[in-house]
Amino acid sequence: QGCEYNGYCWDKEARLAYQEAGAVLELAEQNGTIENLSEYPFFSHCLKQEAFSAEIRHGYEMNKLEMLYNERIIEGREAMAGQFQQISNMIEDLFHVTHESVVIPQKVQMRIVEELKKNHVQISEILGVENQEGRKEIYVTVHSEKGRMLTVRELARCLSKALGYRVRSKSGNRTIVGKVSQSYGFLEEADFYYLQGMAKVSRRREDISGDNFSILEYEPGKLAIMLADGMGSGQHANDKSELLIELLERLLEAGFSKDDSLRLLNSVLVTPISEANFSTLDLCMVDLYEGTCVFCKVGAASSFIKRGNQVEMIEGGAIPVGIFPNLEYNSYEWKIQDGDMIFLLSDGVMEAVPAVDKEKFIADEILKLDLLNPQEAATKLMARVQELGGRRNRDDITILTVGIWKRE
Repeated sequence: QGCEYNGYCWDKEARLAYQEAGAVLELAEQNGTIENLSEYPFFSHCLKQEAFSAEIRHGYEMNKLEMLYNERIIEGREAMAGQFQQISNMIEDLFHVTHESVVIPQKVQMRIVEELKKNHVQISEILGVENQEGRKEIYVTVHSEKGRMLTVRELARCLSKALGYRVRSKSGNRTIVGKVSQSYGFLEEADFYYLQGMAKVSRRREDISGDNFSILEYEPGKLAIMLADGMGSGQHANDKSELLIELLERLLEAGFSKDDSLRLLNSVLVTPISEANFSTLDLCMVDLYEGTCVFCKVGAASSFIKRGNQVEMIEGGAIPVGIFPNLEYNSYEWKIQDGDMIFLLSDGVMEAVPAVDKEKFIADEILKLDLLNPQEAATKLMARVQELGGRRNRDDITILTVGIWKRE
């Protein structure tokens, strides 16, 4: 507009002008930028070449931004659709939750009554059920007598002795059995129990670590070991990994499955409102009833399991959370044995090790740990890693240890 030759170029020579303009844009699509227009025969004679170049570059960049924006909108809509689908699946699962009544033999009921009487507790109702996972649950309505105050933990011990198997108090129970009758629920205790340990240091010249972790029993007998490493370092990386851990905790506690939780988590972080929320995630789901664990590697480093005089490696890999709409991760199942110790490590551990085969080197160091206490194992391994790395700490280092034992 405003050029005295506008009519000549875009009316009389319109075909040639549009062909040349199309060639410029096609080449820009390949190279990602627009080069000097003087290389094109038609535009080499343009009297306002500089102004026209600026205008065509501006138009190209605006179109490119619009395309990217539209792609992000589509990704956001797909992510939202995925979130609604996961919620729909969870609601559908709730309709299939069933509890079947279980008959408690008369002899067992009498043992319960007698055991509670010894502790000055009167029982007015006993109900046995089997939940959807096949676990035994027992509900009792009781009150104390003669001024006796009994804790719910002591009540669980009395019931365990009478039933012949261990039970634990369910969440929501009152902590004290008082003189007013109340109902209390108890769940069959898991076959395995665990102890945990942790060691953590920040990257050199950083006060705040970009790693965050959680060891959460989100359901009775269901343990989630989580380690997230935010991209970058310092407060910015810490915020990203903390967000990931908090969201995953809430999803698991709300009843979402492992797969649904990870997909929903990824869909939240990949939407435009949460740009650049990339974090690696190492997740180990332990079932203390079944004696199994599942490792989910989402861009995380390798993990290790120490079993007696052997160390097994769980290979890391895959893409971090929040990069692509469709989350892909490596998953490994493992059968737990009495005395197993699980090691989850951030990638800072591998960076600190001066060895070609870093995983084998770490496995050998873990094998040397003749310790049963998970905290001592984490502390000693951290000291060894820092010693090997000269305490330079080029990245944040976090070591999580969980020891698992079978109940007697």
